[in-house]
Amino acid sequence: MKIYNNMNITYSAIEQNSRKNTKQNIPADLEKKMTQYTDTLSISKTGQEIFKHLSSVSFMDYVNRFENEVTEVFAKEDTTQGVKSDTFEHHVNRMATAYNKMKNSIEEKYAAQDYEQEYYVTESGKIEELTKEKELDMLNQAYENHSNFMATSTEIWSELQDFTPSVVYHKGSEQTANEQNIGENQENTARSKENGVIQNSAYQAFLSAIQSDNQKLSQQYSGDWKDLRLNLNVSDGDRKMLNGIWDYYAMESE
Repeated sequence: MKIYNNMNITYSAIEQNSRKNTKQNIPADLEKKMTQYTDTLSISKTGQEIFKHLSSVSFMDYVNRFENEVTEVFAKEDTTQGVKSDTFEHHVNRMATAYNKMKNSIEEKYAAQDYEQEYYVTESGKIEELTKEKELDMLNQAYENHSNFMATSTEIWSELQDFTPSVVYHKGSEQTANEQNIGENQENTARSKENGVIQNSAYQAFLSAIQSDNQKLSQQYSGDWKDLRLNLNVSDGDRKMLNGIWDYYAMESE
């Protein structure tokens, strides 16, 4: 490895002179030392350049950033409404919104004309080039991490759920219909508990929310995002069940 600095020029001149005049041959040990010096100097400059462009990006960094984005979307919601329904789907929409925002940010970063190569420290402690693919992979892992946590939480909430159709979501003529929906959700939940599919259904719903068709749908949607109905790749019965679990927990936690 050679670099074009004063040392390199001097060393090249010595090499040329050595070939012309055999009486001025450089001793082998001195030549070895000079070669090692130029290599070390080159590595040092390369290291300095990498350090200058070393990014703080990591898997845990993306986990924290994704959680913050989801929280930020939640904070922007209209909290003046007293009715809480379909809270599971609301959270799915929040997750998809946060994911799309972060993904777009990555795409824009690497598409910028003034983008400069960055480096990051891997989990094993190595320094590697940071690429768009690696950042997208970290984002996907962060999304999956959140999905696993919330799916596990959904199963725990279902086990704590009190199976009495006494929760009132709306006042007036809709009360009977809501109580009937609660009863149906309880039956679906009981059946799912027997089969052990609550956690898996929630997890699959979360992953489906960021599939390409849903990404396109959510990005083109211009209405109230709370009314957005993504294709969650679960049955209507499981969808009602998941909303029922989250609705009940939301009311109980007030």
